[in-house]
Amino acid sequence: MQRFPAQLIVFVSNKPPDSLPFWIRFFGYTDELSFLVFVFIVFTFWAMKPATFKFPSLPMTKWLMLFIIFAFIVGMAKRIPLIQATFGTYDNVKNLVIIYLFAMMAFSRDEFISLLKSLIITGLILAAIGMIGIFLAITVGWGEHLFVMESGRFIPFQTFSLAGSGNQNYLGIYATLLFFLSYSFTEPLTKFSRFNIFLLLILTVSRQAWMSFLAVFSFFKRKKVLIIGLPILFLAIVLTMGSKAEIDPNEYFRLFAFLESLRILKEHPFTGVGPGMFGGLASVLWQSPIYDNWPMLMKWWVYKIRSIDSFWPVIWGELGIIGFALFVAGVLSLFFFLRRLASAFSQAADTQLATIGRTLQWFMIALAIMGFAGGWNCPFVTYTYFALVGIYVSLYEEMDAAGEAAGRVS
Repeated sequence: MQRFPAQLIVFVSNKPPDSLPFWIRFFGYTDELSFLVFVFIVFTFWAMKPATFKFPSLPMTKWLMLFIIFAFIVGMAKRIPLIQATFGTYDNVKNLVIIYLFAMMAFSRDEFISLLKSLIITGLILAAIGMIGIFLAITVGWGEHLFVMESGRFIPFQTFSLAGSGNQNYLGIYATLLFFLSYSFTEPLTKFSRFNIFLLLILTVSRQAWMSFLAVFSFFKRKKVLIIGLPILFLAIVLTMGSKAEIDPNEYFRLFAFLESLRILKEHPFTGVGPGMFGGLASVLWQSPIYDNWPMLMKWWVYKIRSIDSFWPVIWGELGIIGFALFVAGVLSLFFFLRRLASAFSQAADTQLATIGRTLQWFMIALAIMGFAGGWNCPFVTYTYFALVGIYVSLYEEMDAAGEAAGRVS
């Protein structure tokens, strides 16, 4: 939503984005600075309540540490400047670190539930603006490039609401998360909220959002028929909503970059080209030589969007099979840990928190798809999700500590 002010000014003034004042354009990227805000909040919490400060016990910690150590070893071996390697490694792990930042703070169950309700209300607001935007664009031809963009798919326009131009894919993934979180509530308006958020997801006309929704729905609702048919459903969505350009690496940037990552993996199978050297923001800021021989169009794209718009190819491109295996091991350990936590809340007869845990667990499938189709560099999706995971972990550890204390008393 930080990009909306600039978007509004461009729409009203009809001037190119590059002509806007620096502070307006900078405001569009303030969500990237939220990580530092989270660190400051944790430090403040520690200073005020040091007795309650506890580092969370997560099974993925060892994998994350091994990944970071391996990244620095590769960086030194390949003589990559330390600051570049450090920033590149940070860019890869920052989303997972959010879990620790929020798990280290003490949250009450009521605060967590209130936060989830606020997120669902946010989803309703985004849905309302998206539907109004499409209605205005269709009826009076107003609002294109402000709330909606022209679509060559099933409907004439697709909404990006307040998420910013080009972010309809991430808005769809965000709507997917909110849709399944709504199953945690039983209030009369819950079904109404879920329907409108689902409609928002549909109106984004995003293939990765639709595929993510189907995948999460299949496992969350345990629909065996859908689980078996997922590959066919995925293929149908891609084929019916795709274009010829998307199968031509000379025209489609994401495909070109993906094939480049495979070429790099073939040439550097175990270690990759090193942290901060391919695909991420660090490689753009330090002008990685990897891009020197790229076609001008593809080089222009990577510098324009400051990444290759995918996440997993960055991991194996920079750190090879070993780095990729370490990272995936950490993610999988988190997946199974969330299942364990949801089971623990279920055994404690807390159905609501158990349902939330199942949502957080299965939504990781959506993140896996997003890692191929758009990357993880979208804070309003990834930071929101991993912050919720961190709070959920803190609630579990509080329940576990209370159980141990009760056992000692008895």
